[in-house]
Amino acid sequence: RRHLHGDDRVVLSDVTSKEAVIGVAGPRSPELLARVSSANLSDINFAPYTWKEIDVGHAVVRAARLS
Repeated sequence: RRHLHGDDRVVLSDVTSKEAVIGVAGPRSPELLARVSSANLSDINFAPYTWKEIDVGHAVVRAARLS
């Protein structure tokens, strides 16, 4: 409360049921993703330990690169 000023307010929402995780891992995972996405997933454009929104089929997804 001490960080809120005036009419500031905080709203928390449980979005657990709106999210899902599908793990794609392994040395050939970039090849697989290249078949289903037009995103540039090169090392320069998608650095390790970052995330970005990419298209996969007809969906926009949040992709995280861990290594």
